[in-house]
Amino acid sequence: MAGLFEKFSNLKPSEIATHKKESLEWFRANLKKLGTSKNTLRNEGTRVSTYEMGDMYLMSYDAKYGDVMPYYDRYPLVLPFEFTNNGFYGLNLHYIAPRYRVALLEGLYETVDNDDMDSGQKFRFNYKLIKSVSRLKYGKPCIKRYLTSHIDGTMMKVDSKYWDVVSMLPASDFGKVNTNTVYADSRKQF
Repeated sequence: MAGLFEKFSNLKPSEIATHKKESLEWFRANLKKLGTSKNTLRNEGTRVSTYEMGDMYLMSYDAKYGDVMPYYDRYPLVLPFEFTNNGFYGLNLHYIAPRYRVALLEGLYETVDNDDMDSGQKFRFNYKLIKSVSRLKYGKPCIKRYLTSHIDGTMMKVDSKYWDVVSMLPASDFGKVNTNTVYADSRKQF
């Protein structure tokens, strides 16, 4: 039986393999018609207990100071890019609207060694690159620090061939705050 990511992947236009902005937007627009629950999305992928820089992960997260924060994503879709002594810094794509995710991913795909996303490629970027390269400007509000001790359960590693698909899926949870509020706050940082 095919997994959810594979089913979604089979529905995308063939041009998405070359990361064309128009096809990613088409795919995002058509995802709403498919309907699925967030819990189903969170159980997809490969369960891992450790993370690697440049991969994509879905996870459940309980922020250390979540009770005093205006909001945080309880189910981040994160691309770790720098280790810390007790966790990592990563880009959480849920902090920006899907149209900006498309643009950010377009820029990040230029950091991958080759165009064959089926071969387990990794993004290659760092904080300095995100802050200095204009085509990656949408990543600025996505930079978040994650503490390993606050990851609930295991992380789900997303295979590189599904990055486009998963980045468009509605898996975020900002608690009582509407995602449009989060997107508006993030746009102020571009």
